[in-house]
Amino acid sequence: MPSVLAATSLLLAGLLGTAVPTTSLAAVYDMGPDLALTMTPASSQVQSGGTAALTLTVSNSTTTIRECEPSPYPGKPDRCFNEIAGGPVSNVVLQVNLSNLIYQSATASGGFACSGSGTFATCSGGALPANGSAQVTIHALAPTLWVGGPTVTYYPSAVVNPSQTIDERSYTNNSASVSVTVLPPQPQPDLVVTSFNGPATVPAGGQATFTIGVANNGAAPATGVSVLLDGGNNGFNIVSSSGTGGFSFCLPAAERTSLHAICSSFGQGPMLAPGATVTITAVVQVTTVATTYTMSATIDPYNAVQESNETNNQLTRRLTIY
Repeated sequence: MPSVLAATSLLLAGLLGTAVPTTSLAAVYDMGPDLALTMTPASSQVQSGGTAALTLTVSNSTTTIRECEPSPYPGKPDRCFNEIAGGPVSNVVLQVNLSNLIYQSATASGGFACSGSGTFATCSGGALPANGSAQVTIHALAPTLWVGGPTVTYYPSAVVNPSQTIDERSYTNNSASVSVTVLPPQPQPDLVVTSFNGPATVPAGGQATFTIGVANNGAAPATGVSVLLDGGNNGFNIVSSSGTGGFSFCLPAAERTSLHAICSSFGQGPMLAPGATVTITAVVQVTTVATTYTMSATIDPYNAVQESNETNNQLTRRLTIY
């Protein structure tokens, strides 16, 4: 659409029979909007297999263009006009290349509707008022890396108005990119109760000897390891105990309703290196109340150690008092 200056110049040219020059002929055709794009990650780092969130902001700016023409009348000042370049836009398209991240979902404002597959996403239908903006947040899945492997950095990018179907004043600010570093999973211990042996029956008031085998089947050492020998009622007590690998005693809790004996007290247990195995032996005085009890052996009973597998920390067995 021609500017006011262009229209005035044409009118004067017709009246005076000569062309009236302007200071910038390019400005006559440079009256479109200016779309700009920025991209910001919620975090520059994401865990292996985790979700990265990328927020893209599309803005639509206007500007004031001042155009002047020499007066056709000698001694008169130049004729100047201020015009607004830009205005509302519709059918805005945004294309996103997620590098090696996998598209999961998107939320958007400004009329954008997004869809994606694999490492690409397209958001279309955006409508922005003059000097308005809209945001699109893309959620993408990071690849799964090897345990203990190197970090990997990816570079998602995006472009607004990629086919330039919207005539803009400038296309130099239509693209953006960020870096997202994927962190590999770190080696973790895996504490396991490998065996729990003892008698099936004991006479009332007698003694039962329990043997507990534990191990660290993980890829990292575990520190402050403890084992809980529990079951029965508060008539159960530890007579003696011993162990290997730093486990030397088992102590019942002061206030308890069952045996509840911590072997190498919580927070004071030894370190178990990857592949280490330990055996704990405890002689238990049982109650005089004749019935069947469930006894249990649990390693890391209070989840003080972060493990790769938390489902193999306990074994149980039945003990009948007669």
